[in-house]
Parts: sequence; structure tokens; C-alpha cells
Amino acid sequence: MYFDQVSLPTFFVKPFLASQEKEEPKKAITNDRPQRIVLFGPPGSGKGTQSMNLINEMKSCHISTGDLLRKEIREQTELGRQAKDIMSRGELVPDNLVIGILKNKLSTPECKKSAIFDGFPRTVNQAKKLDEMLGE
Repeated sequence: MYFDQVSLPTFFVKPFLASQEKEEPKKAITNDRPQRIVLFGPPGSGKGTQSMNLINEMKSCHISTGDLLRKEIREQTELGRQAKDIMSRGELVPDNLVIGILKNKLSTPECKKSAIFDGFPRTVNQAKKLDEMLGE
């Protein structure tokens, strides 16, 4: 069955057609409270895709711990050197190091107003630390 063969109620079709007529310009968040959105899901579930949609829609900062770790390593920061040493041994980067990198990112001007957390936190401990950090 094709879409045009489906009988849809008027209350569904009219808003859909109206939304196709004109597209509203995208607006940045205008309230004074920082907005934080956390996306959870297994690898390949679409977190990255949805975060990019939200970033474009909300004009928000994207926070991916994997991207942040790679950037810190590439820039050879103190946290990056510590992370590289740990990762080269095949170990997971400890929460306190990841939280330190997140604090650095959240202190940047583009992340103060709103942020999309892509795949973080992954553990209860990380969630608690993130909650404490955002409460500061």
C-alpha cells in the first residue's frame, strides 16, 4: 500500500501539509537556564545522528567523550597525555580523567548555554559525577 492510498484523518493531514508550506527559521535556545540533553543507547543506535539533528536545531554544543579524548591526545594536553598512557596499555580511561576533560569543555563559551551529551554518562558513577559537576 502506498502513502497516497492511505486514508488519513483530517486532523493529521492538515498540520502535516501546513508544515510543508513554510519552514520556520531555526532559533537558538533563548531561556536563561543552561540546557543539557543526554543521549543513551548501544553502539550504532543513532545517538550520533540524533545529536547532530539536535545540535543543528538547538544551536547547541556537542559533547562526545571519545572525540574529546582524541582532541586532548592530539593537542598533547596534560589530561591527553595521561589518557594516552592509559589507553596504550589497553585500559579504560578512569572516570575522574573523563570528568576533568568534560569540565574543560563545559567551561568553554559555546558549551555554557546548552550541551548535548552523546554517549555519556555510561556508568552510574559517571552520572553521579556529571550531576555534581553540573550543580557547581
